[in-house]
Order: sequence, then C-alpha cells, then structure tokens
Amino acid sequence: MRTATALAVITAVAVLAVVALGLGDAGVRLAGSNAAKLNAFVAAIPPDRALCQGGEVVPPSAGSLEIYTGTFGHRGPALAVTVGGRLAGTLPSGYAQGWRRIQLSRPARDRRQPSIGVRICFHNAGPRRVALGGQVGALDAFQTVARVGGKPTAGRVTMLWFSARRASWWSQAATVTRRVTFAKADLGPWAPAILLVLVWVGASVVAVRSVRA
Repeated sequence: MRTATALAVITAVAVLAVVALGLGDAGVRLAGSNAAKLNAFVAAIPPDRALCQGGEVVPPSAGSLEIYTGTFGHRGPALAVTVGGRLAGTLPSGYAQGWRRIQLSRPARDRRQPSIGVRICFHNAGPRRVALGGQVGALDAFQTVARVGGKPTAGRVTMLWFSARRASWWSQAATVTRRVTFAKADLGPWAPAILLVLVWVGASVVAVRSVRA
C-alpha cells in the first residue's frame, strides 16, 4: 500500500507540474485592434518619411503595439512611433519581415481610459524602405486611409494593441476550463483549483490500479 501511495503522489505531482508549466507563461493579453484586416501591404515608407493614420483608438493600459512589416528581402530599418504627436516607442533595425511588436513608453501606456481619434505615425529612421500591412479595399465609412507624405495610400494599416498587464496563470486556467467543459461551464475563480483536484484524483486512481494489477 505504501508503494501505491508513493506512486500516486509522484504521479500526481508530475501531472500538476506539467499543468503548471503549461499555464505558467500566460503571455500578454490582446487589448484591442483597429479591425483592419490584414490582406495586403498598404504602402511602403521611404527613408526619412512617415506613414500616418488617424482615427485610432488606444485601449487603456496598452503596453505594446503590433504591426506587420515588409522588408523587401533585407533587414528592416528602425521605426519611430508617435501617438498623438508624441514619441511612444521605437522598433530597432535588423528585424525580418512579419509581425513586429513595439513596446510603448510609460506615458503612452499609462491610460486609464481609451484615447479616441488618435493619430499614429511610423517614421522610417533607416536607409531602406519598409512596408506596412493592412486592409486594402473596402473600408467602413468612418475609417480613413493611411497617408505617406500627406498622400493617401491604398488602405489602412492593421494595428494590434496588447495590454501592459500579463494575464495570470490562474485566470488563464479559468478561461481554459470554461472553454473545454461541457456547455462551457463557468466555474468562476475556483475553476483552476477544481481542475487541479480532478487531475490529482485521476492520477491517484490510475497509479493505485496499476500497482494492484
């Protein structure tokens, strides 16, 4: 019986450790987007020029901004991002084509309320051009297209905002439990505890049966 108990405990601890590791790095949370679909490159920004886009909504506690870049087969140039006319962050040079996240400075992310109708600009501070991806084609009536040097582009740049606050593994476990249970049962903040107890009981039963067999 001691062997069965020890094996049950070891098995349960191992399973719980795997669960904890899987949920430990909850990652950043998506705080919002400008709803512009990524279907093409909107425009290329020449060196020492800027692409600006108005009518943006900056979510409260936004800690970073993500955009899709095109580098024309080279490493991307440095980008300086301004939000409402103030420098809010930079993207260092040397990145490859794809999604790139720009960390925002403290003044830009310390917002308790969303900022509406904000003008955001991306200044190319490098020697090569860089393209930004977004929605080319039909836009909603209230949306404006991006502009480079004051001239309208083919569409609107896609912007994804991520929260400065990381989601805890506890809250993530509650969300996962709600999604995978029958009828999407909402067990509230106790969902992670219930999940871990069920895992421990199941592992113990399996371990005991295996020893008896």
